Amino acid sequence: VRQRGNKFHAGDGVGTGKDFTLFALREGEVLFKVGANKKKFVTVVDAVDRSGRADGLPTRKDKRRAMYTPRDDLRWAEESGTAVEVRTVEPTVRSAAAAPVAPPKAPKAAKAAKAKTSGGPPKGQYRQVNKVRYDNHALLAMDAIMAAKGELNLEDCKMLYIDVQDGGRVTATECDTLEFVANGGGGKYAYKCTEEAKAYLLERAAMERVKFGEGGAR
Repeated sequence: VRQRGNKFHAGDGVGTGKDFTLFALREGEVLFKVGANKKKFVTVVDAVDRSGRADGLPTRKDKRRAMYTPRDDLRWAEESGTAVEVRTVEPTVRSAAAAPVAPPKAPKAAKAAKAKTSGGPPKGQYRQVNKVRYDNHALLAMDAIMAAKGELNLEDCKMLYIDVQDGGRVTATECDTLEFVANGGGGKYAYKCTEEAKAYLLERAAMERVKFGEGGAR
């Protein structure tokens, strides 16, 4: 750097002449950076090998260099009537040798199936199906009975009704839970009730809705 006065200061690998000229003390790349008190420093660091990408593909500079055709070649081809040589892009020697072997990616369908099967039962106080909240604790008990017997009888549904009365009263969410089970569930949750059990759940849900003023079952 030729300068008058110390506009730039010497950093690592840089020397200063009598006329404030900065010169490199070793080979490498020149970097300009701002230090303390907004002083500008010039340093020389080790050169970075940019001959190719780590994955073995050509860099943008490789592509531009490989696809560039000198004007003299174009002019000579036009005058002689010959075709211009078709240029192709090849990975550099360094990048092709150092390219790591990437593991094969699993298909999206396999990932989705794995995520669906690996999950356990729903957690938390509520279970949301089609944007409606239900009592998750009560539904977990019904899920276990369905897995064991495949059908809910009257005694199972009476147990469900007792389960939703844990706070001394039945809320609108718990009424939705009773109707959800009685009507066969929804989404990925299916429930099969006997006719007697279904009538019992719908009757209890309608009765509880009347108590807190919803005017019967929906």
